[in-house]
Amino acid sequence: MTSCLRICIGCCLALLSWKALAQDANDLIKGLLIEASWLQHQQAQPLKDSGYKQLVINIQSSPTDSQLRALQRLTEHDLEVWYWIEIARDEQMAAQHPEWMASIQGHPEWRRFHPNFPKETQGEVVKVFPWVPVFFEGAFEAHFEKVNDLLEQWPSAKGVFLNDLQGAPTACGCGHTLCRWTTDYGPKTTARNLGHTAPAQFIKRVMEAHPDMECIPVWATECEAHDKDGLCAGVGCYNGACWREWSKQLAPISQATTHLAALLTYKELQRDLDVYGTRAGWIPKAIDSFASESKRFNHPAVPPERLIGILQGWNTTPEEETAQIRHLEKSGTHGFILSKMPITSEWEPRILKMDGKPQ
Repeated sequence: MTSCLRICIGCCLALLSWKALAQDANDLIKGLLIEASWLQHQQAQPLKDSGYKQLVINIQSSPTDSQLRALQRLTEHDLEVWYWIEIARDEQMAAQHPEWMASIQGHPEWRRFHPNFPKETQGEVVKVFPWVPVFFEGAFEAHFEKVNDLLEQWPSAKGVFLNDLQGAPTACGCGHTLCRWTTDYGPKTTARNLGHTAPAQFIKRVMEAHPDMECIPVWATECEAHDKDGLCAGVGCYNGACWREWSKQLAPISQATTHLAALLTYKELQRDLDVYGTRAGWIPKAIDSFASESKRFNHPAVPPERLIGILQGWNTTPEEETAQIRHLEKSGTHGFILSKMPITSEWEPRILKMDGKPQ
């Protein structure tokens, strides 16, 4: 059997498996994302009465005794427990290893948000604080140790969502929060880049260490054509490298996992625009992009039934939450997680001397 035929058969079997998963409505995710510090105040019955089946807990440190007791109480009521771990946005790691942070080079449009920020000089580079992507060799290992330690310290769970496995917001220099395909868009480097397969390799490493847990990457989309005169400030990002590199990084991840999570926090990502017509109208377009933008660059499409939407449940009204859920259900995804905690994309520029010493 030729290698091409084997690949074709493998892809067909995988597609049938994903569709079979999606056809069972009882298997769909309907979860709530909370901070670990809220566990003691969380009641199981109100969650179940609202239809929630999964409780996703943001873990950043070792569990306390009271958190462990609360978690045990919740699981006794048949709530499925998942974890959420932040990867790239890590203030402690950024402070300890500023050389691992993504940089801002190339386009200078980001400076419109920081008009008084000084110009870097010879031997200096502007870094995106506190974004430390897994693309850098040292950061990759440090993030894995962080995830592994947390998962060993907390009780066993159904799975884990890993957020921000991509590059840093606005690292291309345009200033758009959703332009996060790169780490160093220029010649200045302070760490070795592992290449576009780094996120997929990271996911595989976590899965190998914790084979009994489902590992789901949380993936953001990129900018859109109409952003050129708006949030991209004149830079032609959409027809440039953004989606090409996005799809190149997504393709190996989509082969490594059954499900992926789409970051759809539309207000936080400045996607609450009139151009989408209806409230939270960007969400269907974002879901479709996992298929359409992948195919545009000759990569396998990621269909909606493989996606779990991450929705914005903070700084929102009940009507806005309902609109998001309605869009998601119509799109045919594998379900959603409504985040009651902020999932921030904030960043700020920091100057770093190329010898590694922050200024």
